Amino acid sequence: MGFLVNKITGNGTAQVAVTNDVTLEAVVNSLVAYNSTGGALTFSVLVDGSTIFTESVAANSSYRIPDKVNLSASKVLSVNAATGVSVTVSYLQQAIDVAGALSAAQVLAQAASDDADRAEAALGTTSNPVITGLITEQVSVSTLTLGATSSVQTYTATANFTIVDDLVDGEFVTFIVTNAGWTPTYPTMTWWEGAEPTLGTTDKLFFEKIGSTLYGSHVAGF
Repeated sequence: MGFLVNKITGNGTAQVAVTNDVTLEAVVNSLVAYNSTGGALTFSVLVDGSTIFTESVAANSSYRIPDKVNLSASKVLSVNAATGVSVTVSYLQQAIDVAGALSAAQVLAQAASDDADRAEAALGTTSNPVITGLITEQVSVSTLTLGATSSVQTYTATANFTIVDDLVDGEFVTFIVTNAGWTPTYPTMTWWEGAEPTLGTTDKLFFEKIGSTLYGSHVAGF
């Protein structure tokens, strides 16, 4: 019992891959078929002699089933692969739950959850993330809601426009507006320069939320 692997070399007949007796159950968590020939070939997966699916494998290629297969007690899983196709079956097999233990499917899910927990613990929850490389985040918007799209927004005015504040404490956004004499309406806010700026042809504005106060600054214009 435990994690097991069975490799089947196709010969055109059904060959047993996993056998459960009345005390065992299994989860096939990986099944990969390899075609080493120059033409497409098929294989089938059967449970107790009944086909549950058939797939074609392209020439000199492989196919992996996308989902797990649960195999209950007293069931037999077989593979019928054409000559030239080899199939590797990886599965978890264990005793049936008789005393409140986890089922095979639950054990597999618990193992994945444990891996995720270990990864999260390794990353830590108090250290700052380190980013290597560039972050590209520039979005052309038609609805001027700060923070709803990205931290860099561009906008071309075709009429008077209103900027809506949707930032929360600690968030900020750079806003680049191309204007042609249209009038902006700003949300309730405080300007670092002390007064609302006069926009030119193209302007860069910076907005940041500190506590419940929205602050803005006119970075540049040309």
